[in-house]
Amino acid sequence: MPDYHDFVNSVTGGASVPGIVSFRVKWAPSQDKHYYRYAPHKWEGSFVHTTATCTWSGRTKLATFSTDTNNPTIFAEVGRERSGKFFEDEDDDDRD
Repeated sequence: MPDYHDFVNSVTGGASVPGIVSFRVKWAPSQDKHYYRYAPHKWEGSFVHTTATCTWSGRTKLATFSTDTNNPTIFAEVGRERSGKFFEDEDDDDRD
């Protein structure tokens, strides 16, 4: 992943150096399932609310970056949604 050093440099096409990043997410188990549907906007989804711990690290030839080892979240969500044309397909119930 290119490292552009800062935001302005990245959006203006500035110079970059090659970099490597790694993410680790540990999801907590949960049975807190939710189903949402909003037909006027052709949208629905099934989600599980939980918590997670995420750490990341990155490195280039010149620098190394990392997070603390314990970064608990306040809220995490994983799920499936569909909208538009896929919303109209009533044969596939999204409640699983």
